[in-house]
Amino acid sequence: MREMINAARLFFLWVGLLIVGVAILMVFVLPARSYAQDLDSAARYRDCLRLVEVDPDQAFDQAMEWRTNGGDPAARHCEALALVELKLYGEAAVRLGDLADAPGSGEPEDRAALLAQAGNAWLLAGSGENAVIALTAALNLTPGDTGFLVDRGRAYAAAGDFAAAETDLNQALAIRPDAADVLVLRAGAKRAQGKLDGASEDISRALALQPDDPYVLVERGAIRLAQGDDAGARADWVSVARIVGEVGPEHPDVEALKDAQRSLEDLDVEKP
Repeated sequence: MREMINAARLFFLWVGLLIVGVAILMVFVLPARSYAQDLDSAARYRDCLRLVEVDPDQAFDQAMEWRTNGGDPAARHCEALALVELKLYGEAAVRLGDLADAPGSGEPEDRAALLAQAGNAWLLAGSGENAVIALTAALNLTPGDTGFLVDRGRAYAAAGDFAAAETDLNQALAIRPDAADVLVLRAGAKRAQGKLDGASEDISRALALQPDDPYVLVERGAIRLAQGDDAGARADWVSVARIVGEVGPEHPDVEALKDAQRSLEDLDVEKP
């Protein structure tokens, strides 16, 4: 039972730290000039991306109409992001990958960003294996990109290859040693491999950088549980519920709260 609880908790940790929905992909939105040949097209591209966030159905319809009237590839990009917001992650991932391989998709950095978007969409679709393929292609175009290394680390973890995840996260932390979120992810990867001392070291560093961060506390609770410290695990998860409080589904800490609540429930189930 405890092994099942830890496996589920690790899954929710990686998903929680993967920003939900289109927000994570919008980080990589390409400059309008990458796709648009004139100012009117650039403005239409930006407008389409804004519409994705407020009305993805309408954004998809408008992008599809635009594409049939010569708006490709900007229109195809907006279509794909609308599909992400509509939670059609697998279809979005396929379209983003195809777009990265299509003529006119920009410089290598632009194509890498599209592949990273595809990888993150595959992660949201629950396919770590496909995410690894897409993100490896992105890293082949832009070797050493820290963000892509972290994303591929998530992908490897989703695929169950925690050693490979740790390797990517090691490389990312060599570049950004004070990245608390990456330390949390590496702690989770180490915990999954039974490296509890190393996991504890990482989570202590993360807490020093971000005291009372809900995601850090969720992972510390998981490590404490794996070490047999049920009381310490419970204290961390209760703290998460206290710190986050009652929040809506769009709040950035909502996944940490859900994870803490699930963990407390599971711990109670385990009690004789």
